[in-house]
Amino acid sequence: MMEKSTEKNFLTKDIESTSKPGSNYLFSITFHVESLRLFAHSSFLFILVVAAVLTETLQDKLDSIPDPTETTIYNIFGFNHTCNWIDHNPAKLVAGILLPAFQLPYFLYIYFYHKRVQKSVENNEVPKWLLQYSSVITPFNLLAVSQIHIWLVHPPHDTYGFIAHYIPYFSIQTTFALQLILNVYYLTSKNNLPWGIPASHGKFYVYWLILLTLLSQGGVIVILSPATFFDTKNNMTQQIIFRAVSYLYSFCVWVLPIPISATLRKDGDLMNISLF
Repeated sequence: MMEKSTEKNFLTKDIESTSKPGSNYLFSITFHVESLRLFAHSSFLFILVVAAVLTETLQDKLDSIPDPTETTIYNIFGFNHTCNWIDHNPAKLVAGILLPAFQLPYFLYIYFYHKRVQKSVENNEVPKWLLQYSSVITPFNLLAVSQIHIWLVHPPHDTYGFIAHYIPYFSIQTTFALQLILNVYYLTSKNNLPWGIPASHGKFYVYWLILLTLLSQGGVIVILSPATFFDTKNNMTQQIIFRAVSYLYSFCVWVLPIPISATLRKDGDLMNISLF
């Protein structure tokens, strides 16, 4: 059972649960769906920070961490991705332990956001095509989140090589982008973008995000292909451009959702789940 709540105490109590004798339900919880994304993205960022500190600090002290210029990623791209922080022990072990703190809330966020869109379509608050879009991307996004741990299982220097390592990383980045597009279009349709941003700017951001996704993800595919016109390892100009696009893309899909969710969770658009 899911419904929109108009409670006014969301600033002080975002989540509350009740189980009262004599009530019509066994358990009920009221929450804001953006709280799930806020926790998930914050956890993901925390995992990367912890991995970065471990890898950079222990770089010269442990044999399990190779020289930065001798990694598989460096030999392919001419520089090390964020992946390098998490590819080697002890960072990989710590990341594996912490990863469920991202997986579980983001998995729930994807599912409940789909239900939110479904309910809004029933109430004629957003266009029907948005539910169709959500119905297409939700299965892929749920699968990508559930399999992100394969990122750690297959390091780039292992038997299956870089591609097996990169696929789950590629998938989760794509999931972030697809989910963010759904999020922005939903908010645009309801005229509820944060910080008073006009709907037209929201649509422009979606186009910008699509472009960044194509450039960043497509660039990796070209580098891994037999094509020679794009070579970040041997062409410094191409490397600078590609790194700038990659860092900007990572900021847009990883970091920016954190302040967006922190702001949106205060708008009172709550959800309720009851077990009878």
